[in-house]
Amino acid sequence: MTEAVDHPKDTGMDDAVAAFAAERRRQIEIEGWTPEHDDQYDGAELAHAASCYALWCPNTTPEKPAGEVRFIPDLFPWRADWFKPTHYLRDLEKAGALLMAEWSRVKRSGKGLRPGPNPVEAGHYRSPKFREGDRVRKLSGSSWHGVVVGHYSTKLTPIGYAVESELEPGSVQIYPEAALEFVGQETGVKNDGRPPNYDPANPKGAE
Repeated sequence: MTEAVDHPKDTGMDDAVAAFAAERRRQIEIEGWTPEHDDQYDGAELAHAASCYALWCPNTTPEKPAGEVRFIPDLFPWRADWFKPTHYLRDLEKAGALLMAEWSRVKRSGKGLRPGPNPVEAGHYRSPKFREGDRVRKLSGSSWHGVVVGHYSTKLTPIGYAVESELEPGSVQIYPEAALEFVGQETGVKNDGRPPNYDPANPKGAE
């Protein structure tokens, strides 16, 4: 027996579904992401891409768009230049359309995902350890203290940071995440309400 879902008429459900469907049509007609094309992605790639768009920038608006993308979520399954967030509402439309595509793919195939590693166990849902404005230092080698001013991602370094020297303003070095440790927050920088003694390695230990 199929369970019917009765949605109240004042939830905006119709508007959301229409927006998702319109974006899905655009993806098919403009981008060429047809059902036949989608059938190759049997490893949850469509769902992974949807989650990246849904979680990217919830504080953005049409008046305050995402701007330059300096960090690509490591869960994103395709080329970095294919990840194109704009603002939160628009990104939710992209996410909804991608989930519609994944739902349709599973229905067509009659089966779920191909065997493979669990993306959570594989570490694909991990967020960056440091944020812009965090003060960090190198764990080994020459002493280097600085402030995180940006992120980068490559095949060899999924999560890396651009760090501006505190002693030589304007001098920026790049480091993989494993090479750095947290020192504190830059004076005068508000970082999502985290306390001054916040430690990414032990976030519950800060008071």
